[in-house]
Amino acid sequence: MDILQKSPELEFLDIGEGLKFGDVFNEVDWMLVSVPCCFKSHLKTFSLSNFDGNASDIHLLKFMLKNAIVLESMTIYCSHNFSADVKKQEDVSSQLKMLPRGSE
Repeated sequence: MDILQKSPELEFLDIGEGLKFGDVFNEVDWMLVSVPCCFKSHLKTFSLSNFDGNASDIHLLKFMLKNAIVLESMTIYCSHNFSADVKKQEDVSSQLKMLPRGSE
């Protein structure tokens, strides 16, 4: 999160393949972190690769949707395992549709 705090004019954030936020932060960590100022005023595009629908991935999306106030576009690229699990896709889709958005 430190790099985001030091990037106040960041407009595009791409969480690439190989980086899993669950390995770095747990839900408690995310609640304690102050929202980077770029989320409030500049971040327009967010991309997440290798999404597999686990709790940490969903929590990251929840955090982004709530705090990226000027967000215009979010792209999610699913992992192969998630792409093959239709039931899990439906469950996650239902959860994501119910999340509040800061940009509304």
